Amino acid sequence: SDWYPKAVAQSSLIHTISDFCSSRIQFHYKVPQDKILRTYLPLHSRFDTIDQARLPDQLVDRPYFLYPANYWSHKNHEGLLLGYRQYLKATPDHKQWDLVLTGHIDERGQAIQELTKTLGIDEHIHFFQHLDDSSFKSIWEYADALVFPSLYEGFGLPIVEALHFQTPIACSNVASLPEITRDAALLFDPRKPSEIAHALTTLAENPTIRKDLVEKGCSILPEYQLDPEAEKLVLAIESLTPLSQH
Repeated sequence: SDWYPKAVAQSSLIHTISDFCSSRIQFHYKVPQDKILRTYLPLHSRFDTIDQARLPDQLVDRPYFLYPANYWSHKNHEGLLLGYRQYLKATPDHKQWDLVLTGHIDERGQAIQELTKTLGIDEHIHFFQHLDDSSFKSIWEYADALVFPSLYEGFGLPIVEALHFQTPIACSNVASLPEITRDAALLFDPRKPSEIAHALTTLAENPTIRKDLVEKGCSILPEYQLDPEAEKLVLAIESLTPLSQH
């Protein structure tokens, strides 16, 4: 389809959600940088006005990694499960963290559930369907770490949510994720389960590293604020639509 190149060519301004996306648009469509507006998606503040639900019983007193994502192929659940199995094999039973997956259980989600059984790790995996914000907040509050093995992200909202909840992060070293995490995450190649396993082990076994990542996350979180980003967009739109003269 050629609708997107045509839309780009006819646009006065292109709005995107990361410098990574901006660079891709410039590269593929030869768009000058001054024609692109980048604003981030600091939507984590929505949790401030939400009451927290009760943590599900199966997670009480159990440390866990959290991966909030629908079961789209680029979310790379298969790579995560292979890495997580390696982590379990290398970790004594009493030190093993569980893995919590959230997202709509569609046909692909069902296949991921079957894969956990094939790999023999299903007793450590907790599947939750799409959660309301109150339940999601409780999952975030008690998560010991975020693992984010996505193969492609234009932004990566769960990263900023993890910063908000002071949750240490291990994530992919691709697309926009290094830009959004800065130095506040352990980065790994999402195509290498051994690197995922190493990151999981590092987070689970090193409280000093977890503390350092959280401190770094707290230092960059102020850069992700909704009001200033929204104001940038409003000003850009107003600059393109001058008030009618009466």
